[in-house]
Amino acid sequence: MLSTDNLTSSSESPAQLSLPPELDDLVISMLFDEPETLKACALVSKEWLWTSRTYLFRDITISYSRQCERFIALATCSPVVCSWVRRLQVSAPWDLVADWVEIFLTSSLLPNFTHLETLDLADMSFDWHTVSFQMLAQLTSITRLTFLRCGFTKSELLSIVCAFPTLTDLTVVKFTDLSDRMDETGLQLIHAPSLSRLHFSGEMYYDDISGFSGIPESFVQYLWDKGHLESLRRLEVDVAEQDSDLVDKIGRLIRDVGPLLEELRMVTFHHNEMFPFLDRIDISHNTYLRKITLRWPLDPSVPVVLSRVVSPHLHTVQFDFVLDSFYELSRLIAPEVVPALEHALLATNLLGLTEVHFNITSANDLEGVGEACFAAFSELHQRRLLRVTTVLGSLTTG
Repeated sequence: MLSTDNLTSSSESPAQLSLPPELDDLVISMLFDEPETLKACALVSKEWLWTSRTYLFRDITISYSRQCERFIALATCSPVVCSWVRRLQVSAPWDLVADWVEIFLTSSLLPNFTHLETLDLADMSFDWHTVSFQMLAQLTSITRLTFLRCGFTKSELLSIVCAFPTLTDLTVVKFTDLSDRMDETGLQLIHAPSLSRLHFSGEMYYDDISGFSGIPESFVQYLWDKGHLESLRRLEVDVAEQDSDLVDKIGRLIRDVGPLLEELRMVTFHHNEMFPFLDRIDISHNTYLRKITLRWPLDPSVPVVLSRVVSPHLHTVQFDFVLDSFYELSRLIAPEVVPALEHALLATNLLGLTEVHFNITSANDLEGVGEACFAAFSELHQRRLLRVTTVLGSLTTG
């Protein structure tokens, strides 16, 4: 029997007992998304203070001038705060005066962000100056950069991208091009990053600022021509029906990347399910492709794309789509639809396939989706290839 004599006779009081540092860190790391709890933990002891702060300041979002002023004041008094930040999101709604954004991005604090890995720029549009690019170039640890609903000229966009020497991951979504063409005279190509992941969206987006929304074709071509995509391993493309003229250029990029490409995600946003996008994509040059993600399984182009797979390394085919009614579910599992898709997924050129993933998002709680898919795609299910997940809002339900 375990004796408690040693515990009760210990000369140390509970307040003097402490955990090994690695256990302190493990406990506090579980609270990374609970800021109020982290603040309380910071008051427990000196040991917990430091670790709590590293997680409390790990992700910083600045969305208006008052937040900017408060953060600058804090970082000025305690510069070490900046070294704890791993992800920084700066957002400035277009309908507000946002001079503070450029003030922040050109402040003397930037060199203190010594461990910053991710920079997200959202909802902003203003004229960039040469000094802005030079200041951004001091963020030498940035590996991931995201533009969301931003409006710049092509030259400004490329100059920002080339400000970061270690950048490997670039996302450009709902970008509004405020220039007519790529003007190389305005470029500030301080560094030459080598991207391993590129995600761009050509989905149409209009607001008070006129302009074509979508990644400017010449921008992507420029990245390729200058060698920034020679190490590309993962390509994610969102294309809207209105952007059909970009399809051939996307296909050319996929072909040019060739054997290097390991993951390919192609999603179309359109009202017409027969929108000819996928059947114009040739993946016969991507011999090391490991994963393909498509949108709608019923797209008649899906079997065509799958028949062009030549990579013996392909192990996953995933479909990311929305089901909001039992009618849409009935279409997915219709007897006249299932055989063609199942035949394409079980073809001899896909012998290395280990998973077919239906990743379903629904605004309604549709019961029995997984069971219905397993019953309809019985051969995939029997071979233990089919996996079905349903997401209701941000909650995975199955």
